[in-house]
Amino acid sequence: MGRPGLPHYGHLLTGFVKDVVPRYKTMRGYRVDRRFGWDCHGLPAEMEAEKQLGLFGRANIIKYGVDRFNEFCRKSVLAYRDEWEWYITRQARWVDFEQDYKTMDLSCMESVIWAFKQLHGKGLVHQGERVLPSCWECETPQVIVQLDLVRDAAIISEGLVRDLVQQERKNLGLKVTDRIHLTLGADVALRAVVEQHRDFLAEQTLATSVEWDANALAAEQKLSDGNAVRIVVRVDGASHGARATSGPDAGPLAAPGSGR
Repeated sequence: MGRPGLPHYGHLLTGFVKDVVPRYKTMRGYRVDRRFGWDCHGLPAEMEAEKQLGLFGRANIIKYGVDRFNEFCRKSVLAYRDEWEWYITRQARWVDFEQDYKTMDLSCMESVIWAFKQLHGKGLVHQGERVLPSCWECETPQVIVQLDLVRDAAIISEGLVRDLVQQERKNLGLKVTDRIHLTLGADVALRAVVEQHRDFLAEQTLATSVEWDANALAAEQKLSDGNAVRIVVRVDGASHGARATSGPDAGPLAAPGSGR
């Protein structure tokens, strides 16, 4: 099931597991409708929308307008549809993207409520109380795993840089299969993040190389965590026929492996 943003290794790993049973049943002669699903609800969709709109917190969302915010969420939740389809197809999963379903569809929501009602009617729903950690930024309870991730500033910065690079790819009109050479320049605090997550950034942004250059020539962009970053994207000449570089002030990128 897809979600806002790009798939990470967790989605790809569980995707293989999800593919095994229906694939086996199909090969055994059963008809299995393997429709791809889009998870459009919950905190990830809302946080993605808040980041794009520059809104933070419940009060700002109410001021912006709950109806307008929900409509923006509906539109933005499928922004990475093409990337998801490329990843899943590349993964060799047997799924139908043309007959997909979305959790925000009324038919899907009604079916979930119906199923819950059946469980409730049979006395299979447990109601209780438990203590959960709360996120002051998101204004919502969180599970322990989410809390641990939020504490890791490196993971937060890595995700923000990845999203910015994806936006640069869209600005250049690149296809999801186009490879790029990526150069990053940023505050000293972010340099360690880039070096630590170099391989993961390359995988997530489809970059053949990820280099660090303190003097990278590009407009500075501020991340929501306070760090600043400069991003230079050069399209692989073999895939595009001509070089394209992101940013009005972006200069030429040195060859991969040169340290520039």
